[in-house]
Amino acid sequence: MNQSSKNFENEKVQIAGVILAAGGSKRLGRPKQGLKWQGKPFITQIALQSLAAGLAPLKVVVGVDQALVRDAIADLPVELVENPHWEEGQSTSMKIGLCTLPSNCDGVVFLLGDQPQVSALLIRKLVERRITTRAPIITPRVGNRRGNPVLFGRETFQALHEVTGDKGGRAIFDQFEVEYVSWMDKRLLLDIDTDDDIRRMNQLFGDVIE
Repeated sequence: MNQSSKNFENEKVQIAGVILAAGGSKRLGRPKQGLKWQGKPFITQIALQSLAAGLAPLKVVVGVDQALVRDAIADLPVELVENPHWEEGQSTSMKIGLCTLPSNCDGVVFLLGDQPQVSALLIRKLVERRITTRAPIITPRVGNRRGNPVLFGRETFQALHEVTGDKGGRAIFDQFEVEYVSWMDKRLLLDIDTDDDIRRMNQLFGDVIE
């Protein structure tokens, strides 16, 4: 660690969180926002883990089924951000989330609304790596596969604003140094698109999805 990194580590670093929850769940055929993980709505579980990891401010980008999300996070210090263009792809939610962040924010962790298994421990590891190495992009890696969530430093924000269509932050991975945090649990790579995905998650985690 160089001296500048040591100095930075002693400062207050603000890393925000943006949960992308605007999709229409077309493949599943019903709102993912209505699914529950260990008795709590997906979005509630993701928000609680993000808050426990210290992400602030925490934003939730919504499109369709806003009422479900609003009810699920009503008692949490989380801000709902509406994306009227959600049907145009994930990049629109990512950019709207970015636009709501404070100017002193050093980075942001983007979380997916269908991965409630992401833990506060993993999120904290991403933040700690940003503080110590100043890498512009930090993502977990399970074996040789990249996972989510991903932390983007402020220096990447302009490039993220230039992404279009149904693409996320991975569209800029070739423009910046990417640092990986090794993670042993292969279940991190799972997400929910179909009923088969729900059955697989329940088998691997023990009937956690209702």
